[in-house]
Amino acid sequence: MKQLGWLFIFIGVLAACNNRPTEPPPPTTGEPPMPDSGAAEIRSTGELLPAGYMASLLGVSIREPLQPDKSGKQLQASSQGPAFDALPITAIRQPAGSVAYKMVSTADANTQYTLTVLLPALPNVAHDFTWPPQLPPDELPEWLTPQTRTISLANEPPIHPEHFATGEAYVAWARSIVDAYPALWDAFALQSGKPHIADLSPDQKQRQKHEQFLQATGAAVRNGILPARIYNTTKLYPEFPADLYAFFTTEQNRYAETHTENVQVTYGEWNWAEADNLTPEQIPACAAFLLVLSRLRAERGDQVFAANYQQGYAVGTSNIIGLDGPAKKGNWVQSSFTEFWNQFGQYLRDGQYMRSTISRPANTYLELFVLADGTPIVLYANRDTVAVPCTLPATTITYYTNTNPALTGPWQNSLPPLSAGSIPLTALP
Repeated sequence: MKQLGWLFIFIGVLAACNNRPTEPPPPTTGEPPMPDSGAAEIRSTGELLPAGYMASLLGVSIREPLQPDKSGKQLQASSQGPAFDALPITAIRQPAGSVAYKMVSTADANTQYTLTVLLPALPNVAHDFTWPPQLPPDELPEWLTPQTRTISLANEPPIHPEHFATGEAYVAWARSIVDAYPALWDAFALQSGKPHIADLSPDQKQRQKHEQFLQATGAAVRNGILPARIYNTTKLYPEFPADLYAFFTTEQNRYAETHTENVQVTYGEWNWAEADNLTPEQIPACAAFLLVLSRLRAERGDQVFAANYQQGYAVGTSNIIGLDGPAKKGNWVQSSFTEFWNQFGQYLRDGQYMRSTISRPANTYLELFVLADGTPIVLYANRDTVAVPCTLPATTITYYTNTNPALTGPWQNSLPPLSAGSIPLTALP
């Protein structure tokens, strides 16, 4: 009876999840690019999407929410607790990642803290979690709440042969969980092979392993055995191709080919190269990711379902709020990345995305939003080490680097190097 009670709670709130629009606009095949001039250019089409349509991209992962600072305080009990609660985030993933394989019980202290303290304090934030294979399946409902959004079935199975020797072994296990909880079909998401590893890895064995998992899970989806939802765990590595829009377009296309065109992909655990501390490349790379997924979500709807940054808070200043020293020895601090997340997050959560055509160098990204007061604003990321020319009807720019707080100055028709920011417009471009 306890299990049924949890299921009734979940079913009642699933359709009401307020972290994404209930009526997405029809996906498009993308706006044709303007001719490449070597500068960054953007032209509006005038078509607006609903306010907050990009909000689902603002999730975070947290591996150890009980992590203490040097005074023994968890983040929520520290002076930075209110700052975290005020962040524009729309989901928390916990358990997050392969740490789930170390769990011995659903009573895990970090997860219980998430369920009983963290989520109740943030009632408008959704909950994603990883369900690991070593826990008893009949205990899964212990982690369900009205905030449950996505249940990732295991984590990166191709690199955990101790649990899943083949893609077929993973499919068999995933099917056993899905079949046990048919009411949760729309919440379950598969961890499959990664297309970019299957296609680009220099390690032939890794390529074959990921392709085998892709094909096995894809066949199960096409046959209606498993849901067409994927939880992708992609970091942003320096060796990735310069054009992230082309890279993630290919990633989405491969999932559509293997798992049907309607597959929904959540990008979890994304960050800059797994770095512990903030580097000059992080802010422009993370801004580029959010802008690329915004354009892809505008083009494809819920095929780009959500994203969770890793991590919301943890050891290291590369996190949105981080410990500035080792565990139990540092202080919880904000950084320019915190400021960046607050600014970009507010625009993605509250603003209206406007479709546009663009021309840009491969390392530069621009998207157009309209604020609640009607002000059009361009969000940009310049990953290059030189300024990029960009002519816009504007008078000011606010931008972020790794070492400075927000810098606001006159608009001089160029995007500063290794930076990301916003440019309020005096007219639509």
